[in-house]
Amino acid sequence: MLLALVGVSAAGPRPPLALRGGGAPESELLDSLNTAKLRLHALEHRLKTSRKAGDAGATSGKEGKAEGLAPVLADPEVGDRVRVRRDVATPRYEWGEGVDHSSVGRLTWFSGAQCTIDFPRHPGWNGLLEEMERVAPGRGLARVGERVRVRASVSRPAYGWGPVVDHGAVGEVASLGYDAEEGDREICVVNYEGHANWTGLLEEMELVEPRPRGDDAKHAHAPSRDPPGAYPYPYP
Repeated sequence: MLLALVGVSAAGPRPPLALRGGGAPESELLDSLNTAKLRLHALEHRLKTSRKAGDAGATSGKEGKAEGLAPVLADPEVGDRVRVRRDVATPRYEWGEGVDHSSVGRLTWFSGAQCTIDFPRHPGWNGLLEEMERVAPGRGLARVGERVRVRASVSRPAYGWGPVVDHGAVGEVASLGYDAEEGDREICVVNYEGHANWTGLLEEMELVEPRPRGDDAKHAHAPSRDPPGAYPYPYP
């Protein structure tokens, strides 16, 4: 009786293993059988390892595209000041002109994974929420259409008072923008009675009436009410 088993290795086929019966001693038959078992186990192990490595690579690639980054911007709200995360080498929709890791912009809209940011030098920039991180919450900053006044802690506004503007004067925010000549500081244009288009720093202003409870959530998925396009400066 002759049973031939061909061993396989990385270097190619090995010489056949012969299990001989008949007049062969029993000890030789057992040794030959044990050697065959070892080689079969080794072959099985290599096949399983190769299959697992392939599956892991496919899963990793799929997760990288479908799952993406772990979210950092928890409970986003329209008005949040955000920037691209440092661990994002290149955003999904590219950087665009005037946007880098140091750029801070205003979240104007989001739905699902998508979002729109108004950066100082690139309004209407499109990206993914998972690519962004919050720099400052927007709930304490005025929006277009809200009534504001200069904070009592501001002794003199950065751009001056104007003829009818003081701590007691109340106006309505007409637009939001950035001052490119002053390090892209965030500014607002306020219409006061007797002084339209007054310009001041957004951080210098406070809301006259507290925002209704839950109003932030109501605007969470709404587009910005700011007019689209670039922000002109200086204002008339």
